[in-house]
Amino acid sequence: IITDKDENVYVLGKTDIIDYPVTANAIDEVHNGGRDIFMTKLDPNLTSLHYSTFIGGSGTDIQSAIWIDQKNRIYISGFTNSDDFLPMSNNNESGKVKGTYDMFICRLDPVSEKIAKDPFRMAKLNRLDALKTVIKATPGLLKKTDRYGRSLLHWAVRYGNREICRYLLKSRDLIDRADNQGLTALHLAVMFKENEIASDLIDAGATVLIKDKAGNLPIHTASFHGNAAILGRLDKELNQIELKNR
Repeated sequence: IITDKDENVYVLGKTDIIDYPVTANAIDEVHNGGRDIFMTKLDPNLTSLHYSTFIGGSGTDIQSAIWIDQKNRIYISGFTNSDDFLPMSNNNESGKVKGTYDMFICRLDPVSEKIAKDPFRMAKLNRLDALKTVIKATPGLLKKTDRYGRSLLHWAVRYGNREICRYLLKSRDLIDRADNQGLTALHLAVMFKENEIASDLIDAGATVLIKDKAGNLPIHTASFHGNAAILGRLDKELNQIELKNR
């Protein structure tokens, strides 16, 4: 816990509670899985929530220290084993954790326009209207990928945002695009048991024959992650392909 020059109170901690209170201008409004860090700003009387956000990825994230500079920019350090840890600068040396845990340091600006206009966060936070606006202004965003090679569709699938997925499925070249691990949107959908989205993907033409870099088809990924509910649909698609090829 620290205070700034105006005596506002900043609390840094970690939580596995998915409904921990966050504010609308948070850099990350959604719990990422595992244990996330939180940073919360309160007024001097501890009666008003000025700002609150999650920080982290799908693994375990551990806070270490927080400090504030003269411009009230917030610096946080800690440790993470999340390969998808956010926030992360684009010039990060590697998108992968190199040890059991890696150290991180990040600077937060709660009113950052760059963060607010990040299309990947829009896909994650289900901000369809905002995403439509930035894509209309910059159509090339549909070809953009993050440091893991994941497209906007990958992000929307990962966080179960079906409405955004349906919008992005109009861009045919996104449907079977694979990330750096060879995972398509369909792989992610069955991995995270987003079976309605998986069915939408198949209906839109997603192939069930693409293997990831470990050699797994979507049906193998579904089986490995215990997603029995989608196995019948995937098996049906594979059988239909086999019949056509006879």
